[in-house]
Formats: sequence, structure tokens, C-alpha cells
Amino acid sequence: MEIKKTSADDIEALMQIRLEMLRIVNGMDESAAFDKTLVECSREYFLKGDQTTVFAMEGDKIAGCASLSYISVMPTFDHPTGKRAHLMNVYTRTEFRRRGVAEQGHNAPLARQLRERSVLHAFC
Repeated sequence: MEIKKTSADDIEALMQIRLEMLRIVNGMDESAAFDKTLVECSREYFLKGDQTTVFAMEGDKIAGCASLSYISVMPTFDHPTGKRAHLMNVYTRTEFRRRGVAEQGHNAPLARQLRERSVLHAFC
């Protein structure tokens, strides 16, 4: 399993897996259309938002993904930087489940991103 930090070059694959995940999580039929605003805002967020998304890759196939969305709040004694992150968009495709994709693939690279950005508090 290889981990790939996504970039703007991956936008079509990002959107495809995001919408795939939303269909499954929300029990949507394959023929159901997504709200245009949701799709446009998701695309814009992946391109311009303060986030990190990684793909877990098996060869040239995307096995899963996970995203960190960064936020800043007023610093406190417990969180002196005020930097926080929200773990979102965690998804493993059906054919790759029960193989440790999230544990092997997402946790270490995303934890490294948290350290690099001085994020002291992450939540789901």
C-alpha cells in the first residue's frame, strides 16, 4: 500500500471518490443526482481549502482516502497554537476493506501532517 498526498492534478479522482463515499454513506441510488452546490463547493474546497487529503494506493488503484480540514480557534493553555484539524472524508472502497488500509495508509501520513503544521488537537 502506497500513500499519495493529493494535489490539484488529482481533482477528478478526488471528486469521484468523494461522491462515491457520499452515495454509500447516505444510501443514495446510483441514478440520484447530487446537489450542484454541494459538488461545486466540494471541488472548490479540494482545490483551494485549507486541507490535506491522501489516497491509499494499491498499484494504480485508489483503495481509499482521508482528509484533514484545518481550522484555527482562539489559543488556550491546552492548545497554545489554536490550530486544530477535523478528520473527514475517511473512506475505503469495498474491495479493499478489512485489509488495514486506514491503519497502514492514512494514520501515519496524516499524523505527520499534524506535527508539521503544529496542530495540537484533531477530532472526528
